[in-house]
Amino acid sequence: MGGRLRRRKIAFRERLDEKEFGAFASGAGWWYEGREPYWRSPVFVWSSADGAFIRFSPCSALSVAFADVSADDPDRYQRAMAEAHALMYRQFGSFALADVLALLSSAEGTAWAPLLTALAASAPERHSPTIAEVMTSALFAPQQTVREAALRAFLLIEWPELARPLVAHALTEPEADLASFARTLAQRVYGEDVEAYPLHTPERAGGAEESADIPADEAGEARTPQHLSAKSHLARILGASQGRIDWAP
Repeated sequence: MGGRLRRRKIAFRERLDEKEFGAFASGAGWWYEGREPYWRSPVFVWSSADGAFIRFSPCSALSVAFADVSADDPDRYQRAMAEAHALMYRQFGSFALADVLALLSSAEGTAWAPLLTALAASAPERHSPTIAEVMTSALFAPQQTVREAALRAFLLIEWPELARPLVAHALTEPEADLASFARTLAQRVYGEDVEAYPLHTPERAGGAEESADIPADEAGEARTPQHLSAKSHLARILGASQGRIDWAP
C-alpha cells in the first residue's frame, strides 16, 4: 500500500477471535492496551513500540475479523503503521477488494452482512462510486442484520460522500436502536445533523419552498400547503444516490 494514509485497515480471511490474535500480537512484541466499545461488540487494542495502535475486531455474524491500524500522529508514524499492517498480512492474509466485490455479487440476504466490513476494510481512502453504491444499498436492505453490518462498515470507511445516505437511513430506519446509532454516527463521524433534514417540507405548486406558516388569502380562507412525500424528500437528501434505491412506500 503506497502513499501517506491516516489509517491502514485489513480484513482477515481467517475466522480469528481475540485469543488467537492476542497470541500473534504478543509474539510481535505489541503491548495490550485493553478493550474499547464498538458497534455491537468491543475491539481489542494493542500498541507497538514504534508508535502504531492496532485495534482488532473478532469475527461475528455481523463482521469478518479485521484490524484498524492508526497512530496519534499518522504523518510521523507512517512506517510503524505500515510495518504493523505487513506483519498481519504475512501471518493471516487478507481479502482483496476484487474478491469481496465478487463474493457480494453472488451472495444473497444475510450472507451480505459479514462481507460489508471486508468491503470497508479493503476500500481505498478516496471515494469509489462502485463501493459507495453497495454500501448505500446495504443501509436499506430488508434484513436487519445487513443494515446493522452496514452501519458497522460505515465506521470504517468515513467517506464524506456517504453522509447523505446515512442521514436518509437514520430518518427511515424502523428499529429504534439502529436509527439512534445512525444519528450519532452521522453527527460525530460524518458531521451531519439529522435534525436539519425534516421528513416533510412544504413546497409551492411551482416547486419553490415556502414557510410552513401559510397566511390566509384575501378571501380569508387558509391555503393548504402541498407537502413533499417522504420518498421524494429523502431522494433529495440522498443527492448523488438518488434513483439507486428501491424505497418502500
